[in-house]
Amino acid sequence: MRLLITAIAFTLLASFNGVLHAEETANNLSNDSSRLRSLPTIKPVPGLYVKGYGIDKKKNNEMHEGLDIQAKNGSPVAATAPGTVKEVVGKHGSMRITVEHGNNLETSYGNLTTSNVKRGTKVLRGAKIGLAGDAPLFYQVFVSGVPVDPLSYILDK
Repeated sequence: MRLLITAIAFTLLASFNGVLHAEETANNLSNDSSRLRSLPTIKPVPGLYVKGYGIDKKKNNEMHEGLDIQAKNGSPVAATAPGTVKEVVGKHGSMRITVEHGNNLETSYGNLTTSNVKRGTKVLRGAKIGLAGDAPLFYQVFVSGVPVDPLSYILDK
């Protein structure tokens, strides 16, 4: 009888642990899904990459903390992930838009001629947020406030 009670107890314990693991796994999958949705995975504007992220040997080894994309003047610039517009600064021809995507991710789009959004606007991936100007679009990705290489996120290079 004692052996039977012990076996039932172990079975119940194993079953309970399975439920806990299933809930934990579901929570982890939900968190992973949220993180994946917040990744800036598309190119913000059609055009040529003219300058990448990294040390610029032509400018006394200064750090170039973004990606320059030469687009046709007036080309629509898209949000690269869903989020909320954090700020719109500058004036016609030299505007910059910053979007918060959650999970400590932000993107910044510089050298815009026009903004189609204002602070607080919710945007979807691919939403037109502004127009490119004559100067290359200066695109940046920040993780916890630190600039990182945007090309490590863009899937449609």
